[in-house]
Amino acid sequence: MPKCGHSLCDACEVKISVEDPIQKKKTLTCPVCREGVELKIDEYLPVNWALKGQFYDLPTLYDRGGSAKRSKHSLECSSCNEPLSEKNTFDCEFCSGRDQKIEVLICAVCVVDYHVEHITSVKRVSFADPEYKKGKTGGISRDPEEQRREKATMASTLMKVNKEFDVFFGGLEKDYERVYSRLEKLGGECLMTQKVTDKESEELMKDDSVIKKKLEKLSKWKTTFRNISQLNNDE
Repeated sequence: MPKCGHSLCDACEVKISVEDPIQKKKTLTCPVCREGVELKIDEYLPVNWALKGQFYDLPTLYDRGGSAKRSKHSLECSSCNEPLSEKNTFDCEFCSGRDQKIEVLICAVCVVDYHVEHITSVKRVSFADPEYKKGKTGGISRDPEEQRREKATMASTLMKVNKEFDVFFGGLEKDYERVYSRLEKLGGECLMTQKVTDKESEELMKDDSVIKKKLEKLSKWKTTFRNISQLNNDE
């Protein structure tokens, strides 16, 4: 690997070397960026051990789709679309960064066929086992059955509320009719003694007081249900 950071194989290093036996030196020009490097005649470029480690695995993995079977849970190579096995899966960080993806999974064959120019960005994938996944859930548990139970409870509550409304408004309607009847009686032209008038007026005040209390209760209900109707808008 020259100072520029690009990589080339041993055979290419020998092929592009220009030796000067008199000065006992040799020069190499990087085939990628054309940057030159000067070495002693018996010296070689530093080994890119990270890259070499990748290639150590390739001979045993060079079985595109050989051990992996396609299923609804299987992963596919983004380059050849063949199913990937756990031992035959790599992530190209160069391509994932370029394409703005979380990862770009590829098989060992496609590492060599399509990603060798940026192979230092290719990393072996670590798969998440059940224990790892469990640790990432943060103890969150959301059973759909729980939601269905909550829905049933709310539906039952709403039915009870509707019944309460029917009873409430049924009673309020009778209260209004009774007050209206007393008002008509007191405001009519029929003869009525003061004693009876005082008694009817007293009963009228009582009935009206009952209505006022019920209207106060109704106002609180309206506020409560208005707040409930705003819950979805507040999310």
